[in-house]
Amino acid sequence: SYLGRLTPEQLEILFSLPTWLVACWTLAVWGGLIGALLLLLRKRLAVPVLLVSLLTMMVTGIHDFLSDSGIYGTAGTSSGFVLVIFFVALGLWLYARAMGGLGVLGPVALTAANAPVSSRSQRPAPEAC
Repeated sequence: SYLGRLTPEQLEILFSLPTWLVACWTLAVWGGLIGALLLLLRKRLAVPVLLVSLLTMMVTGIHDFLSDSGIYGTAGTSSGFVLVIFFVALGLWLYARAMGGLGVLGPVALTAANAPVSSRSQRPAPEAC
């Protein structure tokens, strides 16, 4: 198992992390996954979901850099890799925001009121010979 690879000191630090920090880490990870899926589905909800993921990742990253017992350091993750994660999260959010501004991302639910009109229904009927 994953926890079996950690030393007793690492396990002690991991299990003593504050609940708010674990909650932020959870939001960052699952928000990033859900936001990426929403982006693939071209849903506008990807923008705020990816923003929450980015902000909570920043909270966990800042806590990790300011303390000697953070989530990333406990797992043996280097600071360079944490920066890579940050830039990927930032890039995803900026891309989603840009696509939302261009109108590429649509609403979450498709209803009759906002359903796209087929291009075939807009063409005039062919004239009879």
